[in-house]
Amino acid sequence: MFPSTHRESNLRFSRVLVVLGALACARALAFGAPAVAVAGVCSPSATQLCTQGGLIAVEATWGDPAQDAQAVALGSSRGWFFFDDAEAPEMYIEVLDGCALNDRYWVKRISLSDRASSLSVRNVDTGEQALYVQPTGTISSIFDVDAFMCSQPLDPVVPHMPEGGASGVVELLDGRFTARVIWTMPGDSGVALPQVLASRGAAFGFFSPSSVNAAVKIEDGDAGFFRVFYGWTSSTAFELEVIDRCTGNRAVYSIPDGAGTGGAVDESSFPLTPSCVLFSDGFESGDLSGWD
Repeated sequence: MFPSTHRESNLRFSRVLVVLGALACARALAFGAPAVAVAGVCSPSATQLCTQGGLIAVEATWGDPAQDAQAVALGSSRGWFFFDDAEAPEMYIEVLDGCALNDRYWVKRISLSDRASSLSVRNVDTGEQALYVQPTGTISSIFDVDAFMCSQPLDPVVPHMPEGGASGVVELLDGRFTARVIWTMPGDSGVALPQVLASRGAAFGFFSPSSVNAAVKIEDGDAGFFRVFYGWTSSTAFELEVIDRCTGNRAVYSIPDGAGTGGAVDESSFPLTPSCVLFSDGFESGDLSGWD
């Protein structure tokens, strides 16, 4: 059963669209006064991720007026940001070293929100900065393979072979929802490797758990339904399956081969059920007001 209502948003950035091979990306460079080289090392904080050995600093804002997003680090090259709910990832970030391939650092963002936001990525060694802007009402994931010139040698990007053997199922919202991703290529397919980011969100790597290709977030909506946000930065076809264990509702979101980067939201597949209790053998829903 496919979701009856979803909204997809194309990338809308203020400067330049870059395409390299099958990877589509967009970025807005922060122009103005000439950048002054700022030598130093990034210092991690509640609002700043430090990637690539402290060389690349990443910060984000959201809303109008702009507020600082809160940062959660996941190792040396990736992390995520939340806005006003620590259990709801709003954007997933990776800064990759592509120096051996095109002498550039790469920036990947998977958006899980349709709220206005801005992502700032800065090379603290050169002072160069890239600014990625998402307007209100859009869901804009990016894969920018031309973000910065490489300023010091780092380990090259090495493609990973698919890994198998895992069920790939993650539980969200205290087990009420499950999510799983199946990717497909000509003559091959596999279960994506999942990672729970918080109670409302998870990420999936197709070929390696350390590099994410898709993500999902589930939040309460205002029209009597949960809102399921999902985003991707891959040209590989995949299906995201989400199941509500309380109601039994199921939705499958299919992304075709060559889709590149994008995001969408389903606002009608999963009703907000107020009475839903988890027993040892699963969920029970309905009028449970007299149960004790």
